[in-house]
Amino acid sequence: MGWRALLAWLILLPPLVFSSSPFVIYGYVYHEGNFLSGIEIEAVNERSGEIVNAVSEENGAYTLCFGNPPYDWKIGDKIILKAKCDCLYGYKEIEILSDEPAKVDISLNVDLNPNFIFTPSQPKVGENISFIDNSIGNILNYTWDFGDGCFAYEKNPKHSYEKEGKYNVTLKISCNDFSKNISKEIVVSEKKEKIPGFEFFSIILVILAMRKWKKKQYR
Repeated sequence: MGWRALLAWLILLPPLVFSSSPFVIYGYVYHEGNFLSGIEIEAVNERSGEIVNAVSEENGAYTLCFGNPPYDWKIGDKIILKAKCDCLYGYKEIEILSDEPAKVDISLNVDLNPNFIFTPSQPKVGENISFIDNSIGNILNYTWDFGDGCFAYEKNPKHSYEKEGKYNVTLKISCNDFSKNISKEIVVSEKKEKIPGFEFFSIILVILAMRKWKKKQYR
């Protein structure tokens, strides 16, 4: 390759590697049909690592401009968009298909996922049961309904039942005006009362039976 051809190749290289203008993403942020203002949006170019931020306006609109000179984006790049406020979360992925602006509307969902476990799994009447919260999200309040008319408002409460039966336990988690709940059935069985002296008499009967068996063996 001659020096003139090499020089021409070097001159043409930047347009081949980089774009000549920014890549624009625009759209609206909403929840259940309502446009939301003041929502922070973050977009990341997965290939280059470039991060762009914006905040939605009063009508829910936002605009992101990807690339500062020399505009390091290209066709095929994957862009990840995240939008979040205290209790809501939205996520989108797009691929750059052309240099035309891309319209991407972001729907926000409640960032709450309720769940819990309890132990023991087969409780008895009067036995303390530990309820352990395994929920995910920005949780501000807990409401436990134990199904027997009793409630608790802490994260990991304890409770016991006075009667045997099946109870529907409901955990409600909330963040400001948003909430979600989950219910699980718990079966409480009757506590078996020990008969006074029963174990002692059982041992005596076993000893007598063994002596009787030994006498038969020696005859």
